[in-house]
Amino acid sequence: MIAGAPTPRRTLGLAALDRHYKVSAAPDIDRVAREVRNSLAQVSSRLLSARAWLRQGTGGGFADTPTPRDGHTYINLDYGVAGTLLRPTILIHEAFHDIADRNQDFGGNPVVDQGARYHRNDTATQLQNAYAMSQFVLHIHVGRERFLGDTE
Repeated sequence: MIAGAPTPRRTLGLAALDRHYKVSAAPDIDRVAREVRNSLAQVSSRLLSARAWLRQGTGGGFADTPTPRDGHTYINLDYGVAGTLLRPTILIHEAFHDIADRNQDFGGNPVVDQGARYHRNDTATQLQNAYAMSQFVLHIHVGRERFLGDTE
């Protein structure tokens, strides 16, 4: 239960949940934190089996996970120029897409407009937003919300 834990990690977790999933009331925090944790477990499982689902793509951009799902994510040509923080963020984003067809890009890439459309999403939408998952993990990792440039 995150709402009752008195630690700096709790403070960071609460800030990240509030920022990316729009929750601040204790019952909502615990419910959403469980959903995010369960999704992260599935993402972790996908990342640990990367050899089974990652394929070399030939298109532009960093990566693609096709809809309908074919069981693979394609790492494209531009992934090679992505920076050291952006690469794992891309993989988390694509792994989240890969675990369910309903996990899409709601509000678009927050880098484009510094999160304006992304932050208009409600909690239910964010729970299915591949950008919310990758931005949440990045927020926890760097200690604040951050929108990465291509070479970061």
